[in-house]
Amino acid sequence: MQFENDVDLARAIASPELVLEGLLEVDWNRNGLYNHKYADMSWLTTRVTIDDGPLSGGMPIEVNDVSGFASSQLDVTFGGVRYLDPDAQAAWSQQLAEQGLTAIEFFDRYNPRSPINGLTVEGTPIRYARLVATDSGEKKLQQFEGWIRTPVLDELAQTVTITAGDVEDLAGALLTLPRWAIGPGPSFGLEPNGNGDYSPLHPISVEWVIEECLRAGGRGTGPMPRPDAVGYWTVHGSWLPSIGHLGGVYPSKHTITYDSDFKSLKYGIGHNWASWNDNGRASGGEAWAASRVEIPWPGSGDPPGYIGMAGWFESNGAPTGPYFRESEMILVLDDSGVADPGHVRMIVANNGRTEVRFYENPGSGSPNAGLYRRWEWDSNTTGGWHYHAAHITVTSTSITVTLRIDDVVKAWTTTPSLTGGYREAQPPRPGASNKIVAQGRLTPCQHMQIYAGDSAATYDPNQKHPKWALEGKPVPSVRTTSKNLGLTWLPDVKNRNAWEVLKEIVAAELGTLHTDEFKRIHFQNAEVGYLPAYYGVDTAPKRTITRDEVQNVRVKPSSDQYRNAIAMSWTTTKQVRKIVWQNPDAQNYFLQAGSSLSATVSMSDIVGIYADVAYTNGTAAPADPHLYGTQLSACRADTVGTVAPSGWSASVVFADDQRSMDISILGTSAPIYAGSLLGGASPNFTVGGNAMDSKATTREILQSPPQIAMRGAALLDIPDNPWRQDASTTFALSYIALLQCVDPLPLLDSITITADPRLQLRDYVLVEAASATYYCQIIGIRRSDGPDGSLDTLTLRLAAKPGTWVLDDPVLSILDSTTVLA
Repeated sequence: MQFENDVDLARAIASPELVLEGLLEVDWNRNGLYNHKYADMSWLTTRVTIDDGPLSGGMPIEVNDVSGFASSQLDVTFGGVRYLDPDAQAAWSQQLAEQGLTAIEFFDRYNPRSPINGLTVEGTPIRYARLVATDSGEKKLQQFEGWIRTPVLDELAQTVTITAGDVEDLAGALLTLPRWAIGPGPSFGLEPNGNGDYSPLHPISVEWVIEECLRAGGRGTGPMPRPDAVGYWTVHGSWLPSIGHLGGVYPSKHTITYDSDFKSLKYGIGHNWASWNDNGRASGGEAWAASRVEIPWPGSGDPPGYIGMAGWFESNGAPTGPYFRESEMILVLDDSGVADPGHVRMIVANNGRTEVRFYENPGSGSPNAGLYRRWEWDSNTTGGWHYHAAHITVTSTSITVTLRIDDVVKAWTTTPSLTGGYREAQPPRPGASNKIVAQGRLTPCQHMQIYAGDSAATYDPNQKHPKWALEGKPVPSVRTTSKNLGLTWLPDVKNRNAWEVLKEIVAAELGTLHTDEFKRIHFQNAEVGYLPAYYGVDTAPKRTITRDEVQNVRVKPSSDQYRNAIAMSWTTTKQVRKIVWQNPDAQNYFLQAGSSLSATVSMSDIVGIYADVAYTNGTAAPADPHLYGTQLSACRADTVGTVAPSGWSASVVFADDQRSMDISILGTSAPIYAGSLLGGASPNFTVGGNAMDSKATTREILQSPPQIAMRGAALLDIPDNPWRQDASTTFALSYIALLQCVDPLPLLDSITITADPRLQLRDYVLVEAASATYYCQIIGIRRSDGPDGSLDTLTLRLAAKPGTWVLDDPVLSILDSTTVLA
């Protein structure tokens, strides 16, 4: 409830002399300021209707649950009937006509005299508030904020009707997620190996996917990546990259500590470093840069290359500390196939000490080969979160590094004695980008990004904060939960509507998803969204709806709501190493002498490939095809029993979105069949990699034997959902659903009351009826303001039945509602 403790406002709303006016504003300038001359459109408004909910989801309507999803819709009528008094209506209509500002004239995009001529109505921000006169002054209660969808001009009625929604940014955002699953590896209990790598077999949090959905619509809870970012990790529940990709020359790794959990960090959740061992082993994620990073060759005189590395790091404030607990980012500058590749990294210790290192491969051929150049800032930061940003300029003759912490340039404690530019031993191969890595040890870190290009030379102080914080607005999403879905694989999401993905996730959790008056997104999982579990929710009734306000309360008990068995499923898979593609036909890739060929093949459920090519002699296919590379042979096409002449070559490049592969083949002096054994009849072209194993869906039924014995079986079959992926979560959700269904609460018809702009979705209220007072939760509100007054129609779910009195219980101690004295 808005302004719950405002006594003057409560008195005004309860008064029979309530004075309420509407304020409709349109941000024609689209600058967030609502400062256009005609931003206030209340003067032309005749009717406003807002539909918040009702909450609805995948559960049958007969099941009286409080789960599902809802967004808000605003419908506004301009022109037409504003006053019920004929004289007042006639005077108003005449005034509009004389000013040339009738609704049709104002909104006609082809009218040169319209104040909004040349502006686009669709997509324009809009908001609506109710103004209530109180003893202490006028109070403004916002009721809706969103974007205009479509205006409809009706010349006969002389009206314009617009519809607006508050999730248009998410509904219009296309989301693509990487192809990923846990593994490969033997078990969920895999301990760290001798190289310090942690197991890749532990789940990530669904929070990472939720954040990706919000980010796609511009509502991310954390900072947005810079436009020139080539790598970005939110660390918001996983080490998967948000910028950068998992498809590359080799499959990427994603590892989490075997004992990690999640906690709230600077912006959103992250891994709980406090639970990690002191050995400093890292969890992290490898990926491939979104675009190739170019730096000048020493002595070339080419333009400088600019690289930035930045992120949030939490310091313990200690003046000294064990620096092996550092977290870091790495940009590999050599081809990823080079042993001991050259790279640049930024390292931050758990007391804020910061270091930037450049390393050249021993085979680079420069005086700095095999050596590190170090820039060190050997001081601690104060305890708490700090933003570290290193900006690096590489010329053909030098490297310079500037460090900022919380926007302040820091003087290096130590700088390298080595000089000169940077020489790559072997640049990334054609079609490939740079390998990038982010790792966390005992230095909590979040929103880490690597950026490169001309604009990377300039530090932007705004890059460290999310958009909502910079604008002084509240966080755009609220998640009330004590437990998150764990994900062992990501369903195939390619250019899908972000809002639809969010709804799927909420359906998997049997939770709730809805917006509020400021278009903020509210998530609750089953513990909160489902009754009779009230964890984390203020269950105290916000107000009483009296018999004077509602004359008829209809309660409808129904046996259709009763269930005593719940069927629910979960789906599992993991990564396995296998041959992910092979040529289906020996003569697919025919090349004339001296020609070349390019082809793209679609791939499904592939996480990564091994792109290094090995050529076989073509006499026989390998008995055990190489899982860690690409193999093929070729024969002449004119004499198929002869090996192809030397000079031909092939390469494979996995697409950034991991859903296709590009094949390039360069011919030789004779016509050939590439990918064929001798004889031209049997194919020999295989690509090894990591793929998702076959998915296994398990369906279990949780039932109440005593209820079945008493009433017979009544099954609720909950649909499959790819976001539900483990047995323990599924059984917990089934149990919550079963509790709800074996003792269902009656349904109530909607009730209409005089407008109360304070009420919000999921508020609890008391409703007085002839024989009892009902304790209810609001799951839908239809607000209507027009010439005939202001009304709210509430969709309610009974939240508790009269029962045993429990002292001080917020639900079971309401006299005559949930408690009846004998």
